[in-house]
Amino acid sequence: MQDKILNPTKIILPKWIWTQAEDKAHFKQLVSEYLMRYPGYTVREIGKYYAICEIPFR
Repeated sequence: MQDKILNPTKIILPKWIWTQAEDKAHFKQLVSEYLMRYPGYTVREIGKYYAICEIPFR
């Protein structure tokens, strides 16, 4: 049996990420910095206004 099973969840990204991003690399950096507020979350996909992340069940 696994200790941690991943649980997909959506995190709504704030509008300032798109307005401040200068290019794709900067956008990824801003998303990464923003998601530091969510410890344990791993980004799997970026949608239009959200990030799909996996988190361990507690």
